[in-house]
Amino acid sequence: MWSQQTGQVIGVQLQLDGNVIGFAVIFSNAAATHRTVVPSYIPVTLTFGPHAITLVPLNSATTSGSNDVFDVALDY
Repeated sequence: MWSQQTGQVIGVQLQLDGNVIGFAVIFSNAAATHRTVVPSYIPVTLTFGPHAITLVPLNSATTSGSNDVFDVALDY
């Protein structure tokens, strides 16, 4: 992910079943430079059954493309 402007906080928000439960962010000093977000550990208690995990850009300064890869690990 990257930002078109300098001096921006960029990142992703993690949604579980449509609700924001956490963030992974980084401060980017340079424009148009890919950045790695700082990993976050987000404790959550799940009920039995299917759930939806979605990654969404943190804000309008965050840009992401096909060269960006994200992993989410569930530890239970």
